[in-house]
Amino acid sequence: MRALGKRVNPQGFRGFESLPLRHLSLCTEGRSQIAFHETITRPTRAEGEFKRQNGGNGQYGFVVVTLEPNPGRGNEVLNEIVGGAIPKQFIRPTLSGIDDALKDGVLDGSVVTDVRVRIVDGGFHATDSSEIAFRTAARMAFKNARREAAPALLEPIMAVEVTTPVEY
Repeated sequence: MRALGKRVNPQGFRGFESLPLRHLSLCTEGRSQIAFHETITRPTRAEGEFKRQNGGNGQYGFVVVTLEPNPGRGNEVLNEIVGGAIPKQFIRPTLSGIDDALKDGVLDGSVVTDVRVRIVDGGFHATDSSEIAFRTAARMAFKNARREAAPALLEPIMAVEVTTPVEY
């Protein structure tokens, strides 16, 4: 009788090769497909400024954010702008920029989770500000803050299914 099994062992685990030979079983192994997550371990504050001048109207956006750990409660993005530091029409693009930045971690590009982001201040130009400028400035502010906030990779929790015959 011939053992059934794939001989794929990228991690170098040695005991796996003998399982199909000893127990005449079907074994499948491969590189794990884990969705890692990142978080931060200390609060921080940072700013992002996006400005470009291309001859005509330029692009300008300025955003200040604070990041805090939010363990076990997921991500929260709070708009704490007072006094019109960022005009109302640019709040939604600013929030979109933060949401975009949460999808791309600093350690290995994993999703960022369990973080509270507060948009606390900003600045605009009457003619040069645009939605794309605020979206980009918010992304830059978040990335600057994330680097200083002691990012950490969260350990994944995985389930393993092992099925054996009754006689074992």
